[in-house]
Amino acid sequence: MKKILLIDAFGIIFRSYYAFISRPLTNRNGENVSAIHGFFRGVIALIKKESPDYILIALEGRGECIRNKIYPDYKANRDETPVDLKSQIVKIIDLIDKLGLPHYYIDGYEADDIIGTASVKFGKDPDNRIIIFSSDKDLKQLVTPSITLCRPDKTPQGFSYLDPDGVIADTGIKPDQMVDYLALIGDASDNIPGVKGIGPKTAVNLLTQWESLDGIYKNLANIKPDGVRNKLESDKSNALLSATLAKIYTELDIDVDYEFMRIKPINTESAFDVLNENGLKSVIDDITRFNKEKFNQSAQPTHSAETRPLTNERAEVKLIKTEAELIELIGKIRKEKVFSYDLETTGLNYYEDDIICISFGLVNGTFVVPVSLSAVQIDAGGIVLGTKIDPISILKGVFEDKDITKIGHNIKFDNQFMKSSGVNVAGEMFDTMLAVYVLDAADNVLGLKDLGEKYLGQKMIRYSDLLKNTKEMTLRDVTLEELVAYSGQDAFITYKLYEILKLKLNQDDKISDLFGKIEIPLLSVLSDMEYTGVLIDKDYLLNLSKTFEGKCASLYNEMMNFVGVMFNPNSPIQLREILFEKLQLPIIKKTKTGPSTDTEVLNKLKYLNKFPELLLEYRMYSKLNSTYTTNLVNLINPKTGKIHTTYQQTGTQTGRLSSQDPNLQNIPIKTDAGREIRRAFLPSQGNVLVSADYSQIELFLLAEFSGDPNLGGAFKNSEDIHRRTASLVFGKSMDDVSKVERSIAKAVNFGILYGQQAYSLSQDLNIPTKEAQSYIDLFFRSHPDVAGYV
Repeated sequence: MKKILLIDAFGIIFRSYYAFISRPLTNRNGENVSAIHGFFRGVIALIKKESPDYILIALEGRGECIRNKIYPDYKANRDETPVDLKSQIVKIIDLIDKLGLPHYYIDGYEADDIIGTASVKFGKDPDNRIIIFSSDKDLKQLVTPSITLCRPDKTPQGFSYLDPDGVIADTGIKPDQMVDYLALIGDASDNIPGVKGIGPKTAVNLLTQWESLDGIYKNLANIKPDGVRNKLESDKSNALLSATLAKIYTELDIDVDYEFMRIKPINTESAFDVLNENGLKSVIDDITRFNKEKFNQSAQPTHSAETRPLTNERAEVKLIKTEAELIELIGKIRKEKVFSYDLETTGLNYYEDDIICISFGLVNGTFVVPVSLSAVQIDAGGIVLGTKIDPISILKGVFEDKDITKIGHNIKFDNQFMKSSGVNVAGEMFDTMLAVYVLDAADNVLGLKDLGEKYLGQKMIRYSDLLKNTKEMTLRDVTLEELVAYSGQDAFITYKLYEILKLKLNQDDKISDLFGKIEIPLLSVLSDMEYTGVLIDKDYLLNLSKTFEGKCASLYNEMMNFVGVMFNPNSPIQLREILFEKLQLPIIKKTKTGPSTDTEVLNKLKYLNKFPELLLEYRMYSKLNSTYTTNLVNLINPKTGKIHTTYQQTGTQTGRLSSQDPNLQNIPIKTDAGREIRRAFLPSQGNVLVSADYSQIELFLLAEFSGDPNLGGAFKNSEDIHRRTASLVFGKSMDDVSKVERSIAKAVNFGILYGQQAYSLSQDLNIPTKEAQSYIDLFFRSHPDVAGYV
């Protein structure tokens, strides 16, 4: 059995571009690379998942599409491709070619036609299994027992598969009826007209009874009700035209054979410079891992000076057993004035867990100092330190010496453990994790073990290599020899990374300043913030939780009385029955399991009926209670009575901080109930809480960069920027602008900054897409310099 993977390139490209539309990935020149990043990472992930024997990437042909010659309005309703996406498409096609990925196109034809022809051509062989990767519903017409349609979705696996039975379950018709189905209902995305007034349900019923479009029109006189027959009769020409437009070509002359499509190592040699220039190291890493796993090719491209083949060579590590040896080590540290260090601990809580050992990396040696080993480990090494002698008190001087540079990987974590042991680490810091992040914020490989393999070719010992049960065991449960090797490698690798990364940082003054003057000083501030924690009123939260539970119970009773039946408010199936069958509310969107009942849908339905509004309120209180009140209480440290979050400097590509366990940056504020949760946070005794925020900073910068007089004038005159925009957009004085118009202007102001398109704005404002586009157009007409800047 041979597996052939056919990939709809433009489906992945557009999906990748719009997935990052509000936070686009950019290269060092500020150019959008979201689509390039998403396309290649997606394709490689797909190839790794499916392990095909052959692949073919189908591209759109150049020039006018043959369907436009048949019907000039074909796809005429689509927005023009954004400029920053067009430039990426050119790069993607160039990179596909440079990487040697099998691809094909024919001028005048669509990618669907390439896929259709290839699937039929190679599907004739009973030994072939063909998988088509695309989110395009038109391709369902190609599905057979040997041809499967694979679609991206939101399942944990990220994909769903449709065989013939799956198509029937999904649409109610067989794959070979798909063209006729589209001929009846049309396709708004492709501007295929269909039969006016015929919807999916009617189309399924017609095709179930009469099998095909031809069968329907042969039996037109027998079709009931009369309204359906009349629609079919009056729109027959559109139905036949739509069938022609919807049918995928399957007999094109394509010069593609098995050898052309054979899966082989991906060649990054000619593409390396382009990938590197665009900050796409993660794509290079994906390709390298794929080549290694699939073809046992471990070497990176020869252009890359920062990677090398893996080796099992280990650093020599000396175990410090006595006070005299420790004093000697301290002497070396004071002489060299720089060391890397790494802690092994019993857990991640610096207030409750213990330090097992400290490893040190110096220019000429690696050392491990025991702190609180197990009895078995102590006996095995004849160790004195950590028993009668406290090594941390002896080391305190070098850690607090401001003239000695300390190197660590995520050094904030280690510094906090040292602080809980009475040591305030001082002096210049160098964090290798932060250094990699600053050099390339798009590089998501930040783990020490991964970086050791990537930069040094060092085969690293993983935590899971030593401990089979990482939840119940610690490094006190391994042999002394294993502990020393594991701990020592981390300090050794950290020091070696420091030597490499310091040189890289010094090659660019701006990056060096970002690292040394912003990120490193911020590291110490964040460390203190985390260690200090934030005081929270536990009793208040417990009472608030009871209040929210009461609100949920009251809302449930109100909903139950409204519909007259008991139901599970968390069951989508039961909610569908109530919303769309019992209350007869319109179906706004569908999922593969049925009509959607998500928040977006309920926010539209609440204007038609009270039940969706009550359900939204119920969900809000239920989520607040589970996510915040109850969860926050569980995260209070019993020793301090505070919550100690972790602030991540490397969590976003933009440099914005992120927060976890808990996410303190996401405590609700827009609703009264959310603000009730915020009241649980208190200042420590003798302190106050202060809130500070830039005023319209993004718009201020936009005014400065674009030089637009209307935008800049509003700031210079201290005017309400959103009211000023509304005045210009709606052509009225600022005094006459309504609250609704100001809200629209505010949404447009901020949407423009982040490249928001009409559809997304329409969803935010709950208005038609055309109306949203008109607001965007009005904004650009009234702010011409902003339009030019964008």
